[in-house]
Amino acid sequence: VGDATAGGWTNPVPVPSQQFTQINSTQFQISIPLSAGGQYLLLPVNGDWTNKFAIANANVPATGGSFGYNGNNSTYNTNFNGPAAAGTYTITADFLNNTFTVK
Repeated sequence: VGDATAGGWTNPVPVPSQQFTQINSTQFQISIPLSAGGQYLLLPVNGDWTNKFAIANANVPATGGSFGYNGNNSTYNTNFNGPAAAGTYTITADFLNNTFTVK
């Protein structure tokens, strides 16, 4: 969910266009059009703002890095950075290592 996505900040997000696919027990992936300069968050439950996956600060590059669950840890409270150029990107989230890549 976010202004880097076609659905914007509207929650719930459009399914299946903004739904990750599980590729193994800890990794999920989505290929999605992203707009330039926007931001986004990963929601574990579509339609619910209670919890989210986010990055620790705005210095985490749009191409990937570490992320975390906001839960009781306010460290992860920054939106993911969208790409500098609009296009279709593949986001891979590894929930075992708490890392993501955007290609």
